Amino acid sequence: MDDWHKAHRKELNAYNREWNRKHKRNVAAWKRRYAKRHPERVKATLRKYFDKLRADVLLAYGGKCALCPQTEHLTIDHINGDGAEHRKRKHRHWAAIWADVRREGYPKDKYRLLCRSCNTREWYRLFWKGPRRVVTCPKCGHEF
Repeated sequence: MDDWHKAHRKELNAYNREWNRKHKRNVAAWKRRYAKRHPERVKATLRKYFDKLRADVLLAYGGKCALCPQTEHLTIDHINGDGAEHRKRKHRHWAAIWADVRREGYPKDKYRLLCRSCNTREWYRLFWKGPRRVVTCPKCGHEF
């Protein structure tokens, strides 16, 4: 990229966004053709994006479960219990939810990292109307 392009990056990005908005159908058709012709490139690009997204969120929330010392099989937990509504709005794709977390600035009062075991236990705690059960985390042995 030459100096002129570096100096006018914001203006060029704004122009490109506007052009893409006006030519939405053409851009979508081009993207479909490109994806069909170069599936391995598209897959590699998406993998790189998903890996960076996951690494950013894990780093922002400390890289371990908020309730136990587990560092594997981590998921985003909606502290207020509104995860089902969030997934419905985002068509259930995990990356869209994780991207929302990043876009919102990693709010600690709205989301947290939990391992699968703790996330399941929290779901039971919030939504299960039956008798209380004691659940033990298979990794750390912590009882809930």
